[in-house]
Amino acid sequence: MDWPFPFPQIVSEGTLRPHDLAVAYSDAAKALVDFHADKGIVHRLRLEAIECAADELAVIADSPIIDQGEYELMHEVADALSELANPFGYYFGSHDGDGALFGFWLDDPDDPLADIERLRTIVEAQGREIANLTTQLVQARGEIH
Repeated sequence: MDWPFPFPQIVSEGTLRPHDLAVAYSDAAKALVDFHADKGIVHRLRLEAIECAADELAVIADSPIIDQGEYELMHEVADALSELANPFGYYFGSHDGDGALFGFWLDDPDDPLADIERLRTIVEAQGREIANLTTQLVQARGEIH
């Protein structure tokens, strides 16, 4: 399945350098907040809090040394990325086969019900009604006149 979202699937690869990850996490969080802004899936105040944390994280990238509190902020933003990806059936983290490859991965790629739920969420996030989806597909194929 092609990547159906306007934010990148791969957020960072080939590095575990905290400064690089801080920039990558911040950019991904801002893109995901923008994507969610008009969807109504995540509360506006939560989106604002995540965006604020992403802004703080961007500042960390310019710090010569990253302290414990800044590492905790990185983990907080990573958790927020998973939270924002979860309604679509994804989580954020490192790839199972490559610990330096960070991005969005399917929660359970072998569960057909998860595929249906993921499709429903994507369709609704695009402002379409799932109840009319079958009729719309059939009409588009010219099967109903």
